[in-house]
Amino acid sequence: MAGLYHLELEGLTRMLAQCAAEAEGLDEQRVLLKWPDPTALFPCCVLAAPLAKPVYLGQAYELTLTAEIWAEDPLQAAGLFCRVNEQLARLNVRMSGGTAPAYDKDIAKWRYGGTFSVRWNAINNTLEQIC
Repeated sequence: MAGLYHLELEGLTRMLAQCAAEAEGLDEQRVLLKWPDPTALFPCCVLAAPLAKPVYLGQAYELTLTAEIWAEDPLQAAGLFCRVNEQLARLNVRMSGGTAPAYDKDIAKWRYGGTFSVRWNAINNTLEQIC
């Protein structure tokens, strides 16, 4: 049996961020990997690096990540979140839970987001939908 691929979370996070940046209304400067500050470009998407849980004796990893849209109003945030969801689905990354819109007083923006899941196959280096 050939060797297994090594999970590179940094590269995977960059790939997911690039995919989210392709959503209409976003670009690479509007996808952040950290909490936004008041000087950030809005609307923006905050993407957390995936958490990895090994399964099948390390031959795959179940990945969980969160994405939040920060925007002027909750409807704008929800609409942009739907577009990011569609982009991530192209990579077999599926939404597994959502959050209610919340207003952040410090940044004076609304945020709306969800949790996503996908399985990374270490045998053939692919992202697979979790059924």
